[in-house]
Amino acid sequence: MGNPMLAKMQIGKESALAHGTPVAATKLLPITQGPIPVDRKPTPIAYDLGVNSEVNGAFMQGILAQDSLSWDQGFFQLLPILLSGLLKGGVVATEKTVGEGDYEWDHTPSFTLDNALDSFTLERGDSQQGIEIEYAMFKRLKISGQTNQDGGESTVKVEADYFGRQHTNAVFTAALSPMEMTMMNAKLARIYIDPTWAAAGITEKAGILRAFDLEIIGGAYPKFNGGSSETFNEHGQGPISAMLALTLERGTDSEALRAAIGQYRVARLEITGPLIGAGEAHSFICDVGGYVEDVIPMAQNDRGGRLDTAVIHGQYDVTGAKMIAPKVVTDLAAL
Repeated sequence: MGNPMLAKMQIGKESALAHGTPVAATKLLPITQGPIPVDRKPTPIAYDLGVNSEVNGAFMQGILAQDSLSWDQGFFQLLPILLSGLLKGGVVATEKTVGEGDYEWDHTPSFTLDNALDSFTLERGDSQQGIEIEYAMFKRLKISGQTNQDGGESTVKVEADYFGRQHTNAVFTAALSPMEMTMMNAKLARIYIDPTWAAAGITEKAGILRAFDLEIIGGAYPKFNGGSSETFNEHGQGPISAMLALTLERGTDSEALRAAIGQYRVARLEITGPLIGAGEAHSFICDVGGYVEDVIPMAQNDRGGRLDTAVIHGQYDVTGAKMIAPKVVTDLAAL
């Protein structure tokens, strides 16, 4: 019988020249796992064969591993891994302050060139059985937070959907230590709204952000082509999309967004953390450019006050040549 306390998930980045070739895990990924969905499903055969049976056989035609992962308490070191398999791979982290270990990861994708997405080998399971999933990539990332009004914790939640080639029974890579975890705090989230990419991050809307939901679709998908295997052997990257939903304290700034419905704005969501040595602080900065939509005045009540909601719907801007630009500063030097 598997011991739930011994469940774990581990991850290793595959070679960019050999997507789908399994590699040993290099990191023990902190997460609370749910059930592992099946990667294949038999199709029943129900022909008339002169017998009183609903099903006469079964066969399988396709294999694909898929699941949604979630972290109730997101941490900065997690984000470069997810963004590398979602938006832009092959990123080399740059140390911001020499010798301090504060590495910046810039996952701003190209909208005209190949983003060289990274693929990963996942190891997940428990003391009963480990399962290896090669060619894992991420389809969707959601980062959300809400400031607790009772003085309690205001955690930032992270969700990520992945697909992978298949499930194979395997032995966990041994002797890995858990990753460092520097938790994100929604109370330290800030929002900026500006009219152009050139001005992104200049105008802070201070003291009004109550909640945020950032959703990014990276466009990664598996390609199934005729051949000798029931699994996929290639991937593609379809359209990239992004959406930033905001809950704001009602006032002149939220009303200005309502007046700008249909107009282009660049919103910067910035979440900061503690300093890294004597260098820069942990941070997640994501600029989303798009048109303003769904601004709802007085959408919520809070102890006698009013809250408005608004959405920035990602749209590519020809002048700025961008739609989304996420950057992470943390003490993770390599995937």
